[in-house]
Amino acid sequence: MPALPPIRSRFSAMLAVVCLAAAAALLVARALRTDPVERCIHAMGGPEQQAAEAQEALESLAGSSDLEPWRRALDIGADRARYLAAEALSRRKSADSARLLESALYDYSAEVRIAAVQALPHAHREHALRPLIASLRDEDTWVRERAATEMRFLKDPRTVPALIGALRDSERTVAVLAMGALRQIANQPWRASYRDPQPAFDAAIARWEAWWKANGADWSAKHPAPEAAPYHPTRTTPAPLFAVEDTRGG
Repeated sequence: MPALPPIRSRFSAMLAVVCLAAAAALLVARALRTDPVERCIHAMGGPEQQAAEAQEALESLAGSSDLEPWRRALDIGADRARYLAAEALSRRKSADSARLLESALYDYSAEVRIAAVQALPHAHREHALRPLIASLRDEDTWVRERAATEMRFLKDPRTVPALIGALRDSERTVAVLAMGALRQIANQPWRASYRDPQPAFDAAIARWEAWWKANGADWSAKHPAPEAAPYHPTRTTPAPLFAVEDTRGG
């Protein structure tokens, strides 16, 4: 059995970790006391009522045009804080707000991405188009469902090619929502429901695909859609970086 390190050395290392953690907590506490924006962002990650009040306070601090507090919330906030930041950006109607919301589509939290997809058309309809098309291919089913729903409300003919593709989504709910959006935009009658037997469901999809085969070239020429690769979530909440040394400098 290998020899255990001396008790004093082990205690010193543990003490160093505790001291570093306490120092980090003290720095955070000081920042939260002195920076009202940081206080709001921190509180937005708390219980529901507290988070809602903090969001309202941050809206007052930011005013109608300052987007920096919301950018910070999307960068450093907890999951709920980032969700509420995306929701708030829907009320800041500008291309810059939409760009911030688009950056939230790289968030690892599907709930944050859903909030961003829902907010985008309210912030800026034109800038929302490409992110919505891309989100129809998100790895999360609920994000794809929300993208199809927003396309139904957006009623932009440039979304039709993406919606036709979504009819073959692995989740029936996405295909049904895509079909509903197509009916609104293309003014064609074919529909299906979640409860349809598979043959009837496939028949409705086949009718849409036949329509697109006959009309897709002309439609795309009149309503060219932007290229929109799917987003791959890369944004995470970083842990603080620190190194530990024992009292001997090892």
